[in-house]
Amino acid sequence: MLWLLLACWGGKATQALPDGDWALQGDDVVGLLQVIDDDCWIGLWGTGFRTGETVVGCQSFLEAGRIELLFSLELGAGDASASAWTTPEMERLVLPLGSRPGEHELSLTIRPQMPSSPLLRAAQKNASATLSASERLWRHSVFRLEESGELVGEVFLPSGGPPELQLYSSRWMTRGRVKATLVEKGPDLWLSFDLMPSLKAESGLLILNRATNKGVLPLFESPVPGEQSFGLVDRPVSAEEREVAIASSMESALLMEKAVTERLAQESFDRAVAMGCPSWAEIEEQESGSAFGFEGYAVSTQKEGEDCVFSLEPRPVQLGRRLAIRVRSGGLESVARPLEF
Repeated sequence: MLWLLLACWGGKATQALPDGDWALQGDDVVGLLQVIDDDCWIGLWGTGFRTGETVVGCQSFLEAGRIELLFSLELGAGDASASAWTTPEMERLVLPLGSRPGEHELSLTIRPQMPSSPLLRAAQKNASATLSASERLWRHSVFRLEESGELVGEVFLPSGGPPELQLYSSRWMTRGRVKATLVEKGPDLWLSFDLMPSLKAESGLLILNRATNKGVLPLFESPVPGEQSFGLVDRPVSAEEREVAIASSMESALLMEKAVTERLAQESFDRAVAMGCPSWAEIEEQESGSAFGFEGYAVSTQKEGEDCVFSLEPRPVQLGRRLAIRVRSGGLESVARPLEF
C-alpha cells in the first residue's frame, strides 16, 4: 500500500535504490535491475516464471531497515504481484515465491554489472519453455495431487464455479469431493475446506504455489518439517484409480490408528484396574493428561461384575478415528467403524 501512496504523491515516486545497473543470479534464475533517476526496471527469468519477455517496472522503498521492491511476475496461471528485498549494502536479493515466511524463497547474488548476454539468453529461453509447460498445466485447472509419485487427491478450479477438491491420503481425507473457498495471496492460492480428521471443527487448508506447481497442507503459519506436500500433475483420475487409492489410504490409516490407539487403550485399562476401576471422569480428575491420544473418541470405564471394562468409541467416525475398542481382563477387542462419505 505504501508504494501506491508514494506513486500518487506529487507524481512519480522516489526510488529507495541508488542509480545503477546490477546483475542478479541464483539457482536457475538470472536477472537484472536498473535504476535511472526515479525509474526502476527489473527482469527475472527462472524455471516456470518470469517478469516478462523484457524488463518490467518496479517500485522500491525503504522499510524497517531494508529496501523492498514491488513488481509483477508471469506465472503459468496468470500474473501475480511479487515483492523482493535487499539490504542497503545490496549484496543479495531475496525473492519469496510463497506467501509463508521462508517458503519457496530464492536468494540471488547482486553484482554491479549487467549479466552476460549468453547467460541472459539461456535464462530467457528456459523461462519461456518452462512457463509454456506451466501454462499447459493450468489450462484445464484439473490436477492430480501426487506425493512421491503416489496419487493422494485431486483439485478442480473451474472458471465458472467454486473450486473443489478431494483428498484421500492416509493422513488427511475429505468426505468425497468438497467445495473450497479460494483466496489469492501473491503466487499462492489458499484453499480452505472441510477435512478429516478434524477434532474441533477445524477447516483444512491447501496452499497451491503457482510458481513451483506444488501444493502443501500447512501445519503452522511458517513451514515446518513433516508437512505433507504434493506435486500438481495434469492428468485425469479414473474412477478405478480413485477407488483403489481411497481403499489403500484407509487401510494404511487404520493400521496406524491400531498401532497407537490399542496400546494406549491397554495402558489406560491397566491404570483403571490399578485404581479400582473408577469412572473415566474420576481418572481424569486424579491424573491430568490421562486423555492424551483420545481426542475424537468417547471414553468410559465401568464395572461389569468383578471385571473392569475400558471402552473407546469414535465420535464422530472419521479418518484416523475409526476404532471402537473394549478392553477387559480377557483381552482387547477392536472393530473398525465404517467411514461414510
